[in-house]
Amino acid sequence: MFIFKYYNNYKKGILKKELNPSEVRNIIKSNFTYYESTEFSSQNDSFNSIKLNAMYNKNNELFNFGISEHNYWFDYNGFNLFCSYEKLLEHLKIKKIEYIKHDTGIKLENENIGLYIPDIDIENPTEDDGPIIVKAIYVDFSKKDCSISFERLTSHHIPSKVTYMNSKITPNAGPAIRMNYGDERYLASHGKNLKTLKYLELQKQLVQNSKVMEAIKKDENDIKSKTSSTYSIAIKEMKEYARTLNPKDFIIKK
Repeated sequence: MFIFKYYNNYKKGILKKELNPSEVRNIIKSNFTYYESTEFSSQNDSFNSIKLNAMYNKNNELFNFGISEHNYWFDYNGFNLFCSYEKLLEHLKIKKIEYIKHDTGIKLENENIGLYIPDIDIENPTEDDGPIIVKAIYVDFSKKDCSISFERLTSHHIPSKVTYMNSKITPNAGPAIRMNYGDERYLASHGKNLKTLKYLELQKQLVQNSKVMEAIKKDENDIKSKTSSTYSIAIKEMKEYARTLNPKDFIIKK
């Protein structure tokens, strides 16, 4: 999962006005392991495979950035803007956030953020039409000082799902936390080298002997030694969930 976050501040995010095309492309490359530069030009970069678009002004500076993948998360004041139109209006009303409505969507932050909602004016929608949703988000850096940060999150299983694969507990039901992909790469349970394989084998022995919480504790210690307290809350919630599971259900079926 990729999470974008809007800042009403020029300094906090990594994408901001005045970045040149090379700087923008390097930021995209360092955060997205897969993408295709289907169209690079002096005024427009279309990263079609990851559904991002960067536009540059006549001075070759970033002034507009678009995201058209509604499965991403776009954090605006703690709320994901990639949602249904109904939920969006409810949130804006509760937070008393002003907006401008137009034919294909709405604008926030004095037209600094544009939400593309192509079905916004459908009259008497039916269930077959499905929910009206935000399909794309555009940030206009030329309007005022602002910035966007983003990070790639992955579902990190604790213990690794290979320690109980083909058991009653499916990977989707196994204990896990959301973690930055860059952090996960340095963990003892991540990778394919000999050291990692030995670590996972020891973890598997614990899990297959119904010592799931002991295996979780080993992973927890490894995570904290490399990320400090970054994931403390997530780990606490994960452990509470893990205690509701039957350790015998992790045993692989013969």
